[in-house]
Amino acid sequence: MQKIFFAISRRTYSFHTFLFCLAMLLSITSCKKEAKLPSTAALNIINAVVGTSELATNFKGTDSIGYYLAARLPYKSSDDRNFFRSYTGKQRLGLFNIPDTTNKSAPLFDLTLDLPIGSITSLYLTGTVSSPDMLLVKDTLPEILLTDSTMGIRFVNLSQGSGPISVNIIDKANGSEISNLKYKDISRFKFYPVGFTMNNYVFEFRDAASGALIASYTTENLSDPGAGYANMWIYRWFTMALVGKPGGTGADSQSILLINYNWK
Repeated sequence: MQKIFFAISRRTYSFHTFLFCLAMLLSITSCKKEAKLPSTAALNIINAVVGTSELATNFKGTDSIGYYLAARLPYKSSDDRNFFRSYTGKQRLGLFNIPDTTNKSAPLFDLTLDLPIGSITSLYLTGTVSSPDMLLVKDTLPEILLTDSTMGIRFVNLSQGSGPISVNIIDKANGSEISNLKYKDISRFKFYPVGFTMNNYVFEFRDAASGALIASYTTENLSDPGAGYANMWIYRWFTMALVGKPGGTGADSQSILLINYNWK
């Protein structure tokens, strides 16, 4: 009996040793795999092309794709659909107008982008279907200290055909935030306090020459996001873009599009 017990003990010990060694080997292999995972770049694409409904993305350039399955960029929209994190280096990008796109149609944009690892790039698509245009910006988001309780906002003019614009907070002097933003100009980030005692900001975009109001944007729920909801403004970055065309109506009228970077 003693010999049998000793034999079983040796087998049990050997089996446990085997499991331990296997676990260590898998752990080391896993660490090596994790260490080799490639870093990515961040690309934010905004569709502000007047006359479009959606743009289909083709990261193979003009090669045939099932565009009905491709990522689509709705007109005047900014959400998770606009963020791409899977591409780095020299990257071909074709953008096709929907719904009249076929596999053989020409893209509205045929671009080659440089997306260094760890970089953040904003690609603003503007103009019109007949005269498409773009603004490419290599972004550096400024640091927001936890002790500051602020948000960062910058302003961009994506309205083709517009004159220079100014930006002010309501009841303040015209141009108190930005005085002369020409088409495809983009400002630096400015910081604005956020807190429970703060009122919503109302930003007014005006014609810089005449002072005429073009459009405005209100930062809703700045101090009270509602029970159970996080404040969407504090410690975050945004771009306010003037989109649409002068004299446009309906979807093509000039308006302010809020572009956020909350995904970072």
